[in-house]
Amino acid sequence: TALRRERDLAAAAASLESAEALGPRLPAVQLEAAWQQLAQGEGEAALRAFARLLEREPLLAAAHYGRAACLYELGSLADALTGFERAWELERSRRHALWVGRLRARLGDAQGAIEAFDFALERDLPARALPGESEAEVLIDRARARFLLEDYAACEADCSRSLERSPDAALAHLFRGRARDKLARPSEAEPDLRRAVELDPDNPGFLDELVHHHQLAGDTAKQLELAGDGVARFPTHAHLRFDRATAHYTRGDVGLALADFDNLVERGENLPLGVQFRVRERRAELRAISGTHDAGEDLAVLMRLGRDRAARTQAHLVAARVSSILGAPRHALAVLAPLEDGGASDPLRLERIRARLVGGEFLAAQEELLPFRAQTSHPDAGGYAALQLAALGELEALEGLAPERWTGRLAAFLRGEGTVAALLRDARAEDQPWSTGYTPRERACEAHYYVALQLDARGALDAARAHYRACVGCGVVAFNEFQLALGRLRFLARR
Repeated sequence: TALRRERDLAAAAASLESAEALGPRLPAVQLEAAWQQLAQGEGEAALRAFARLLEREPLLAAAHYGRAACLYELGSLADALTGFERAWELERSRRHALWVGRLRARLGDAQGAIEAFDFALERDLPARALPGESEAEVLIDRARARFLLEDYAACEADCSRSLERSPDAALAHLFRGRARDKLARPSEAEPDLRRAVELDPDNPGFLDELVHHHQLAGDTAKQLELAGDGVARFPTHAHLRFDRATAHYTRGDVGLALADFDNLVERGENLPLGVQFRVRERRAELRAISGTHDAGEDLAVLMRLGRDRAARTQAHLVAARVSSILGAPRHALAVLAPLEDGGASDPLRLERIRARLVGGEFLAAQEELLPFRAQTSHPDAGGYAALQLAALGELEALEGLAPERWTGRLAAFLRGEGTVAALLRDARAEDQPWSTGYTPRERACEAHYYVALQLDARGALDAARAHYRACVGCGVVAFNEFQLALGRLRFLARR
């Protein structure tokens, strides 16, 4: 009791010395003294003290637990987990199980974490419970592990149980909202995400999740508003600035998007590697679209950041996309050539198709599109592949496109139903079955592109150019059709 009251480092060290002088007869005193050193920030000294105690008492669970706590504080998470697991083997306590579960989750073993949390939830709360040990908090821990395993229904259930016990638990609201988003119930997700932000307004990560929710819902205006507020409050938070840049990109505000991406690039090494990669990828694309900046620096950095096969492949795909946007399809195909030994994945096929369409290699594009249409697992990608095939003359590809969707209206035009003027009127209509989802500007962008591609394939190049220009004029820079039209115009200008 006296040691718990005493927080002075010198007193703690003296207590440890006195305890060790008494030998192994008083391990409890040695434990208390070592914990006191850890509490005073002397992690290395405490670690040595626990190690000395374990030499004398190798089966003392409390000493393994204390040593693991020191390793955790010193950042050695894998070694800490080993220590907590040993303590749990020796003493099947709720507290030991909690630490095992939390570290397993942090180190990527979500299933193992759930097993430990299950054990903890079956045990009664200790009389001297510490912060983080309540049933409501352990339920949140298990919910997070279940989220990692993509068991979103079970995650939601754990969060709901936690909120029954602690209605103002911000993390429970956050993960229930995230789970409901994953379960395609966005109207139920938003109140939880908003409540999480209200309960913890100083946590930029919570606000970022709310922004991401609106991004998934396609509400770019709300995404931009919330991300803008977030950047004003947390100017160094990379994800919020990235969210704002992405919203500018989606709206076609190239200059504003580039300004945010430039800010993120200037911070460079201070950003997580994954964020650095996405920033460079998007900035390279925008620089190519703007035509006023060189994307070479970003592409070089992407190649350098590609530390595994997947990242290196993505870097090549970005470089090919940039080349196509710049109107250099042959260079794009050359960049993609080294990837072909790894098989024809959907992203690789898409970039090859892009290069073929930009370069006017329409027969080769058809040969790429036919298997892609048949094999892709993404319904939207398959639908747009069908539209491209139809514009190139393969009308059979249009089978199965729902007439009430916008792709169905485009399909009807490509079959010869109606005029270009009627198609463009329908693109801007607000009272049709296809009027939800895309904006009139986005639908007009697509309409002009497929009209242009059909004319181009038929050899009516002057008329095709006019519609390619109209497509680019819609300013929907994030759309594949915009980028294809821009690349095709630049390629034709070089001839």
